[in-house]
Amino acid sequence: MSKKDIDRQKIYLAGLLHDIGKFYQRADDNGTSRSKELSDAIKQNQNTYCPVKNGVPTHKHVLWTAQFILDFEEIFKRVFSENHFAYDKVDSFFQLAVKHHNPVSEIEKIVQLADWYSSGMDREDDPIAQEEIIHEGKRWDDFKQVKMVSIFEGILKKTDKDYKYGIPVEKLSLKEECFPEKGKRKDSGAPEAYKSIWDGFTREVEKIKSSSFDAFANTFLALLQKYTSSVPSSTQHLQDVSLFDHLKSVAALSICIYDYLDANNKLDNIKSISKNTKPLLLVGGDISGIQKFIYDIIGSDAAKNLKGRSFYLKLLADSVVSSLLKKLDLYDANIIYSSGGGFYLLAPNTSESINIIKAFENEITTKLFKEHNTSLFFALDVQEISQEEIYDREIGNAWKILTQKLSKKKRQRYKTFFNTSESEIGYSTFFEPDEVTGEEKRDRITNDIIRENENIKNISDRDGEEKWVKYSTWEQIELGKKLKETDYIIKTSDKIPYWNEKKDISINPCQFGTNYYFINQNDLYNKYFQNKASVDKTTIIKLNKPDFLNSEISGKDNTLGFEFYGGNDFPVDNLTRWPKTFDELAGDENTGLKRLGVLRMDVDNLGQIFINGFDSRMKTFSRYSTLSRNLDYFFKGYLNKIWSNNDKFKAYTYILYSGGDDLFIVGKWNYLIEFAEAIQSEFKKWTCYNPFLGISGGISIVPGKFPIAKAASMAEKAEKLAKSHKGKDGKYFEKNSFTLLDTPLNWDDEYLVVKKLKEQLCEFIPESIPKTLLMKIQTFAIMKADQQKKGQNESWRWLMAYDFGRASNRLKSQHVDAREFLTEIQKNSFTNNWKEREKSKYEFIDLLNIAARWAEMEIRS
Repeated sequence: MSKKDIDRQKIYLAGLLHDIGKFYQRADDNGTSRSKELSDAIKQNQNTYCPVKNGVPTHKHVLWTAQFILDFEEIFKRVFSENHFAYDKVDSFFQLAVKHHNPVSEIEKIVQLADWYSSGMDREDDPIAQEEIIHEGKRWDDFKQVKMVSIFEGILKKTDKDYKYGIPVEKLSLKEECFPEKGKRKDSGAPEAYKSIWDGFTREVEKIKSSSFDAFANTFLALLQKYTSSVPSSTQHLQDVSLFDHLKSVAALSICIYDYLDANNKLDNIKSISKNTKPLLLVGGDISGIQKFIYDIIGSDAAKNLKGRSFYLKLLADSVVSSLLKKLDLYDANIIYSSGGGFYLLAPNTSESINIIKAFENEITTKLFKEHNTSLFFALDVQEISQEEIYDREIGNAWKILTQKLSKKKRQRYKTFFNTSESEIGYSTFFEPDEVTGEEKRDRITNDIIRENENIKNISDRDGEEKWVKYSTWEQIELGKKLKETDYIIKTSDKIPYWNEKKDISINPCQFGTNYYFINQNDLYNKYFQNKASVDKTTIIKLNKPDFLNSEISGKDNTLGFEFYGGNDFPVDNLTRWPKTFDELAGDENTGLKRLGVLRMDVDNLGQIFINGFDSRMKTFSRYSTLSRNLDYFFKGYLNKIWSNNDKFKAYTYILYSGGDDLFIVGKWNYLIEFAEAIQSEFKKWTCYNPFLGISGGISIVPGKFPIAKAASMAEKAEKLAKSHKGKDGKYFEKNSFTLLDTPLNWDDEYLVVKKLKEQLCEFIPESIPKTLLMKIQTFAIMKADQQKKGQNESWRWLMAYDFGRASNRLKSQHVDAREFLTEIQKNSFTNNWKEREKSKYEFIDLLNIAARWAEMEIRS
């Protein structure tokens, strides 16, 4: 291995470890002088590792960083030789990690510069010293009691005084115990909690057995995510940024800065990077055509195929990212965001990087076109970032410009096919007609033409009828079936030849070089523990459970990690164990109204939040990383918990997709409305009830055998209607709404009013009030709309008041509550009297009408 390769590895891992001492320090009962954790040698070198200001050593957390590396010296020496590890040698791994606040060489200054970039500040003259010295409070260790705050609470907030929630000091898990707690910014029990999770962290570090640098670094990154996601990077200026996201960002920036300097022959002069220098590239990629690809299928087997198609797109995007990182020789920490068919990553701004990205763009476009024709397209582009933009916290502009570039690429897709004579796909492919006779064999699920000599498979439906499908369709069906029982995803560069391909299906999306296998816990035991031939140099990802480090897994140099995925479990038929069809999810027509709901939801204004959501002083790489990861935690991870904690959801709803900031779910219509409400409620908790963060959605309600593509399109229109919803005169609220029965309702007031009215109608009908009342309400609402449209006298008010008055008088004396309810809705409809009438464009009768329609359906169910 060359010196350059070793230096790059040292720089990257030093960045990943440079502030681990902040975690260790919080778990220590004492300060520097009395610490029983710090060795005498570390204490004696305090002035070597720490900068000294006014005669006082500062940034003492580096002492605990040094101690951590020495505690696990043998593990790091498996990765680096004695010579490259050495704690007393300039530019050694130890020195690079420990001396980032007091560097003596140009290479050591790279980690320091990366630290400044991650925090968004040039700290050469930074007045912020060690937290334990300057933290406000009466005790030197008060900073240990201060918890991390939520990234969401600070969005569009101007001062730290607004923070009221503290994040519990917990290892990462899909539990509500990890949610922010109001009034818990400071906690005397926090130091003990830090000690507890530190002990868990160090026990698991011992389990990492790999001597391969890549396997060790990626496994260690996953372990940091598990244990440092609730540890604040700083209680001063990065209190809403986790230590994990800061460490991850510094590692990524360190390798980018190194590669930039190396490409420009400036490794001996880090000062060559000035304010106008552009050392970084923000790389963005995005798949378009996702909706049509997933939902534009036919036949009764749609439910069987949809989940697999959705997950296939996730694997496709992941394999593109993995391939690009490999070509750029970068690491997992360089990924800022990857979800929902899109990604952003950091790369060095070198001519080599740009050429690699341009060549890879053509490779992606060609391979996708060959496999999926025009149904899918992957836009890829870059944006340079200068040091001045980083320090002025203007990196949000880079996101904006890159987003615009990607949008332009989508409008000019396949342009590269016509701009070069080297492309194997050109004019004739697009403009010369194919001969179609009508006799072609077609895929029975996607309706695609099956070309001559194309690999095909036959599948059997529940009735035993055989249907021919393309091999890719069969793969997606098998993938969808596998997901329910999948505990681990195995990623390999090459296929594993001695695994049974009939049972152990592997997928290599568009041949980008990553083979994916899907196995459960028993498979893992059989394949890794009992096989004579161990499986080496693979990546083993545990789904939805961060307890991924199993010391019993055999095989050499395997990368271990975890990942959240929304919806790998789903309802099945109890007898056949097949996934329930959409018709079955819609319910049983013998027991009531049988209708399928199709739900779509996503976070409001997320693009603008990335660009303008943070105050200028808060636009840092580590903060954007924290924001992306916390969105993914909710949509990819915690959504599974909402689903699994409710028996109705588990039996009658099916999460087809959830990740990034949006979701798509199908299921029994009324249960799906409950699910949407639960998601909105939990999202508000997760985002600390920040009024600037909303989630909008819409539901289409259709018969069970209705074409899913059309239902998905209807749900998309409903979602867009919710996102265009505003309060009266465009004031009071915007978005944060839910479209129910073609009517957008603001979650915080209009929806609550409609829901309460619906519940009251269901309570009194038909026991106290005749069911005909529901039709009368709808009739008066239609009359009202017609009279207002024509500018006529609103006689509906008098007629409704008279009709409801008579209905109330006809009720027997024992129905006191029902009479009061009728009187109330009579009065409110006539006077348009309801609590939020000043905010809403709706009159009371409009909301009552939606409630009546909803109640009618629910009573029938």
